Amino acid sequence: MSIILHDFNTEIWEDVRPRYSLGAFIGGSEAPPINGTSSFGSGHSLMRRKLGLEEFPDLSKQLNVQRGVSLEPIFLEEASKILDVGIHKPNCMLLNDDYPFMIADFDGITDQPEPFIIEVKTTQSKTKIDLAKKGIVADDWLTQGDHYMHFNQWKGCPNEGDPFKGIIFVIAHHIHHPPILIEVLRDERIEQMDELLTKEEEFIEMFNQGIIPEPDGLKDDIS
Repeated sequence: MSIILHDFNTEIWEDVRPRYSLGAFIGGSEAPPINGTSSFGSGHSLMRRKLGLEEFPDLSKQLNVQRGVSLEPIFLEEASKILDVGIHKPNCMLLNDDYPFMIADFDGITDQPEPFIIEVKTTQSKTKIDLAKKGIVADDWLTQGDHYMHFNQWKGCPNEGDPFKGIIFVIAHHIHHPPILIEVLRDERIEQMDELLTKEEEFIEMFNQGIIPEPDGLKDDIS
């Protein structure tokens, strides 16, 4: 079951973020380092940051992050037109009541009897763009999707307590081109979701004991 933890119509994300980034919680963007699918770090660097031994990198000046914030509503609207369905932005932080270390903030959900989660990605990565043009979602994004698909529909959704049908990645790769949409069904990711859940549970257990995973050689430089 998913419950609304914070309503960002009345609260500010920057005000609540520290208690989760430095706490026994895992958000969607933290799942890839834990799963070993991130190019920008591993569970080792993430744990050091969550334990307060290193600063979290400031991503606010990254062009793709700035574009994501400013252009997300535009690409959500474009995706709505392409899919011919309404898209609602929850604008809240969710807590997974079954796995209460899991948190999530969805970019959108479709207004359908069996709704999809919507995740907008802005990227300059030629590798990720080339994959998307072939209908393939990059591994780190898939991991984030696997994390999100552990969340069920909450009160106000069409089928409270039921899982979402899947996740649709809206990949914005050029301001003058329509986004690439790739649909990933939940039923096709059950095995990967289970594997990720095991890794996240192990990570949280290590966090609670103050244990730092061994470095695995993945770079931590985000530049």
